[in-house]
Amino acid sequence: FRKRGSAVRISHAQDSHCFCSLSQEFGWHVIQVDGKANYPKSMTVQELSELYNNQELRENYQLIDVREHGEVDIAKLEHFEVLPMSEYELWADSVEREGRFDMSKPTVVMCHHGMRSAQMAYYFAQQGFQDVYNLEGGINAWSMAIDDNVPKY
Repeated sequence: FRKRGSAVRISHAQDSHCFCSLSQEFGWHVIQVDGKANYPKSMTVQELSELYNNQELRENYQLIDVREHGEVDIAKLEHFEVLPMSEYELWADSVEREGRFDMSKPTVVMCHHGMRSAQMAYYFAQQGFQDVYNLEGGINAWSMAIDDNVPKY
């Protein structure tokens, strides 16, 4: 948003709309920014363990696993809905148009090491999910730090 030699100053902000002034060599420009950027947060396996092991708390979260079916066959956590990233075209409409999930409910996204889930957490946030978390280190970190009965692969 910032060009070399320019200054950006927010002149008015209210809720999710703001007006910004942009000073450039040709003068001042006022632009309106609609909407608020929504970015996912990170969750550690220790934090997930606290909510995962408390049924009442866990039921307040949506848990999504974006690994492939073959990976889930090797190691899985119950209560996670599997939406393989490679099958995006098969499930995208149910998320984007059909209301498969509650966008206001906290959502945790998991994969093997945390890279694919980071991408998909960003996707869910951009779809309008209000409270999205990427599980740091994925199921591998869970297996190493929380439950070594979950196989590593």
